Amino acid sequence: MDWRLKALIAETFDKAPLGNLMYYVSQRYITKSIPRNLDPVADSSSVFLEHIKAFRKYYDCALDKALYFEFGAGWDLYSNIIMYC
Repeated sequence: MDWRLKALIAETFDKAPLGNLMYYVSQRYITKSIPRNLDPVADSSSVFLEHIKAFRKYYDCALDKALYFEFGAGWDLYSNIIMYC
């Protein structure tokens, strides 16, 4: 979806009475993004485990002291949380 259209829709929901409810209903029944499908998250977890193995192999320090910088926001907040942990 074009980000401009998505921003316009979000702005419309924001200004409309019961906009939060309309936003939820559109996510639930139109885009079907709620409840969230967690299958891709389970698949991507193995990628993060590979990153951790590489950090352990090449970083000569405890991982809790390591610095990690991700360019961009990632494909999902999940990736940021898992790397933080």
